Amino acid sequence: MYVESPVMGGPVQAEEGVLGAIVGCEEKDFEFAKEILMNFCEDVFYFGPVGMGAKAKLVNNFLSLGTATFVIETLKAADKLGIDLKKLYDVAKLGSGNSGALNRMAEKAINNDYKGYMFSVNNALKDLTYINEFFQDMPHAEKLSSVTKYFYQEAKEKGYGDLFISELIKK
Repeated sequence: MYVESPVMGGPVQAEEGVLGAIVGCEEKDFEFAKEILMNFCEDVFYFGPVGMGAKAKLVNNFLSLGTATFVIETLKAADKLGIDLKKLYDVAKLGSGNSGALNRMAEKAINNDYKGYMFSVNNALKDLTYINEFFQDMPHAEKLSSVTKYFYQEAKEKGYGDLFISELIKK
């Protein structure tokens, strides 16, 4: 039996036992794997044979990192333009701009806490490198992932590789 199971969440979620597992394995092995994973995961999702879990995780990270990048740049632009960040956040979370990334980063950044999204620039860049490879035959997705990758590559080149991505708000 072989089961792959990348997880959603970080150290805090692991300690709390609320990770999400993205599973790739033979269907007949899933229930056994799920029973084990439920010891430290709140949610367990089956995506098909081995390989599909990793692909689903990276595509999910594409969405998450793309959204986070927009939130980072939105907060930086709003601050530079003199827009009240608290008011902007209150407005954004009422509309289609609301997202997990917005909620993780904005409220904390308003209070000068830039550790709302605890995922390093280096890890973002690593994932986006794999994502770009997956998206080679999908021109629009590949272009969007390339722009996002460039954002984090530039941050790494400035010496910010070990920072959490939300710390880029203040850079």
